[in-house]
Amino acid sequence: MTEPKITERLLPRFSINRPVTVAMILLAVLLVGIISYYRIKTDLFPAGLTAPFMGVFVPYRDANPKEIEEQIVKPMEGELKTVKNLKRTFSVSFTQGSWFWLEFSQGTNMDLAYSQVSDRIERARRFLPDEVEFIYVRRFRSDDESVMYMGISFDETVEDPYYAADKFFKQAIEGIKGVANVDLFGIREKYIQIIVDTDKVRTYRVNLPQLIATLMKDNFAMSNGYVYMGSKKYLLRTRSRFGTLDEIKKLEIGNGVRLENIAEVKYDFDEEVRSIMRIDGKIAAGLEVFKESEANTVDVCQRVVNKLEEQFKEHPELKGVEYFAFWNMGKEINESIGNVKTTMMWGGFFAFFVLLFFLRKVPITMMLTLAIPLSLLISVVCIYALGWTLNAFTMMGLMISIGLVVDNSIVITENIYRLSGLGYERKRAAILGSSEVGLAIVLATLTTIVVFLPLMIMSGNSILSFYLTRIGVPVIFAILGSLFIALILIPLASIKTIPPKVDIVYSTHSAVTQWYQTFLVKVLKHRFDALIVILLLIVSMFVAFGKMKRVDEVEGGPRDARILCDFPPYYNIEKVDKTLDYIYKKLMEKKDVYHIHHITSRAYKLRGRLFIYLEPNKDTQWYQVVYRKIANALGISNYKRLSRAELTEDIKKNLPVIPGVKMRTTWRRDGDGEDSTFTYTLSGYDIGLINDLAEELEKQILLVDGVLSVETGAETGNDEIHVAADREKTYNIGTNPYYLAQLVRFNLGRRKVSNYQTPEREIEIFVKTKPGQRESVAQLKNTFIKTESGAETNLAAITNLTYHKSVGNIRRENGKASLEMKIYTADEDVKVMTTRLERIFKNFKFPTGYSYEKGGRARRFMEQDQDLVRIMLFAFLLVFLIMGVLFESFLLPLSVLVAIPAAFIGSFWLMVITGTPFEIMAGIGMVVLTGVVVNNAIVLIDLINQYRNSGMQREQAILVAGMHRFRPILMTALTTICGLLPMAVGNTGLIGIPYAPMGITLIGGLISSTFLTLFAVPVFYTYFDDLRKFFPKMLKRF
Repeated sequence: MTEPKITERLLPRFSINRPVTVAMILLAVLLVGIISYYRIKTDLFPAGLTAPFMGVFVPYRDANPKEIEEQIVKPMEGELKTVKNLKRTFSVSFTQGSWFWLEFSQGTNMDLAYSQVSDRIERARRFLPDEVEFIYVRRFRSDDESVMYMGISFDETVEDPYYAADKFFKQAIEGIKGVANVDLFGIREKYIQIIVDTDKVRTYRVNLPQLIATLMKDNFAMSNGYVYMGSKKYLLRTRSRFGTLDEIKKLEIGNGVRLENIAEVKYDFDEEVRSIMRIDGKIAAGLEVFKESEANTVDVCQRVVNKLEEQFKEHPELKGVEYFAFWNMGKEINESIGNVKTTMMWGGFFAFFVLLFFLRKVPITMMLTLAIPLSLLISVVCIYALGWTLNAFTMMGLMISIGLVVDNSIVITENIYRLSGLGYERKRAAILGSSEVGLAIVLATLTTIVVFLPLMIMSGNSILSFYLTRIGVPVIFAILGSLFIALILIPLASIKTIPPKVDIVYSTHSAVTQWYQTFLVKVLKHRFDALIVILLLIVSMFVAFGKMKRVDEVEGGPRDARILCDFPPYYNIEKVDKTLDYIYKKLMEKKDVYHIHHITSRAYKLRGRLFIYLEPNKDTQWYQVVYRKIANALGISNYKRLSRAELTEDIKKNLPVIPGVKMRTTWRRDGDGEDSTFTYTLSGYDIGLINDLAEELEKQILLVDGVLSVETGAETGNDEIHVAADREKTYNIGTNPYYLAQLVRFNLGRRKVSNYQTPEREIEIFVKTKPGQRESVAQLKNTFIKTESGAETNLAAITNLTYHKSVGNIRRENGKASLEMKIYTADEDVKVMTTRLERIFKNFKFPTGYSYEKGGRARRFMEQDQDLVRIMLFAFLLVFLIMGVLFESFLLPLSVLVAIPAAFIGSFWLMVITGTPFEIMAGIGMVVLTGVVVNNAIVLIDLINQYRNSGMQREQAILVAGMHRFRPILMTALTTICGLLPMAVGNTGLIGIPYAPMGITLIGGLISSTFLTLFAVPVFYTYFDDLRKFFPKMLKRF
């Protein structure tokens, strides 16, 4: 058999001739890698993401939404629409102000956009009402997320829960190094209340606005400069602070009348309850902790936990208080990254034993396995140099690399083995063996690298591109590191580990090799029949794709669940709280079935939320999952965790039926409710017509299979009473409409007048009217008025009261009125439901100027599909270009590209068999496959061409090359597959989002592509080779 002439390459020759230099390079890589590993920061999410969104809130309390739309929203829209790269504006006008949601084009510089938005807000201020003092602009950055979310529950023995939460928790945490801010919420606060009796106000002829002014002026501290006494300088301060509650009660308000004569002064909770929070049935508060941008998340979270434990030890008054860390990012980081590291170690362990099975020699197996940690260390060095962190996404990239980084070393080692068996001296075999396949593995490595370029740069979603870059870059560096190791370290190590004499016939595998050669001969003899079989398999790929479930959210094990409740108008907040407590008790009856850890409830006016936190799943690693399945099957264990779908479905079935109360179950953090929620936005000029269109659409949508219910978002406004001052009468008694408006506001609400200072804290002082004296229209009309001139009257004498119906919340999108329709479905398959719903909306006849738009979920799903198609096509093109360089042919690369659809066959069918839905993780796996599965085909075709160039016939070259590449192809495939097994079988993931779909996709693709590479690629090679010869003959005829 004639061996092709081999040209020596630079790097292999350098490796053999400069062993000390190579050893120093290896030590340098180890040293720098270890230093980088211990110095690199760890985080759960990569830092630096600035989403192309911005929020603007304009507070304007107790106003009519229509007035807010006219006075605030439209002037703001006029200025904001001039901001560069603004893609979409969405606004909501409600009784407390207006909220703007600004969406920018992908790739927008958000620092510049923030400056422009701030500038446009200042321009719009001259058109806004004078009462608008503050406008809040919020940016959405990954660094702004809270690092801890905690709950604090209180027994009934705790007198002032807010004070305890503020002093012993909030203030204590704020003093911790690295903590930027702490938010305390969900708990009622005690304050000093001055409750005015309006009947006594009338009796004592008190001017209420003057009373409020007196309270504000009589409690102050003021700096007055300084004075000298001798040579000493003293600062001068005037101080008039309330010292005790009794001092406030005794305050004289004119004509010998004291405050206690007309009002009750007490330190207590407000009787108006806005929200009630409970944890496991007990009154509770919530705490969110935010860290400084440069602080280490793990360290900050650990300091917070340590501080809380200290507080409980040092303060016995905290008896009856408990805290619960529902979200601890530091703990999540340690657990997530720890699980990933364990998965990676198991992957490397499996790869080692696969290599040992084929090579049967520990030294050379150790040498090849060494490529895994070295390649990963090189990647870590590069990640550290970029200033990135070791987070769940970069770790995912490193995990993907486990099975890929030994491929180059395997191919080179096998070729060195082969040449040694042919009689070459070890050094010569090392140089020539590395040189022969050097170009092929370089280009094969490039094909794996280039598929990550479209992943990182072609997505229309900048957020997705950001995260995919954090996955792809570690893989690229690891694979480049593996190429460097294969060309530098492996040739030198091989002369020390490969025995002087190698039997070219590997006896332990010769039977399999002979079987392959025999079968390949039959395939080449019946290549047309083989072609038909291959095409049928490719067609089956589309059948499998049609059977797969398409989802936009990964279906990992649940970490929590939520129940959203809407209550009828006759419910007050206390009744809402009691109803939530009843639901809580019903859920706790199935605590062991659901594995409930804690349940929190939040009661609001006419709505409530229950958050069910589940016990963490301890079965994360592959061996735990396998053991649990076997134990359950054999009856050894009856431990079972419900899947996400099973959990939500079972909760729905067991929820009590309460008349008038609507309940929805969800695991989504956006609070949409139900397992599947689709939103569509209707827009136009007249909100009334939009409401009518929504009603017609709702009737049609409810007939669609899988639709549970529809919410149109159309809100009815409140009943209103307009108080219009009679200007002539008002001015005649020496007052004005503004004075009357302030008086009415005080009578119906409360007014902060000052702060009461204690040695430990400040307590707010509020003035309000007595309950029961501000609830009826008659009481409003009888409101006592005393002007500064001394004139006395009541509100009805100088005003006119009229009744009106206000509009509900007003939504606008891109300058038009809009309405959002929420469609709750029982089917989680996004593709199916989107198709059904889209058919309804497309066939509906909208009037001119009125239209619909898919909501976030359906739109994201469509964009995700489009992105995936673009990425796949571009990856195909890049791989084709690289192979064209290697083969110097336009047609022969097509024979290698056959490996890609061959991979998809196995991926799709394995996903169908395992019931794995197609989602973003599986999509990433498909793109990775595009670059990985062609590597074996490239090395095989390259050797075929080398043999043919040395004078061998085509069929013989295919058979000989196939025999020589059979073992390395099996080895590379099996090491990659086994390296990915822990990922595919285990529950390792990111905050409940499993990596398993990606592992299953890669394993299925590698299995089918390996088999078809060995048979289909040679068949297509012969056909394309025939075409290459056929075209020149055809051209000669013309």
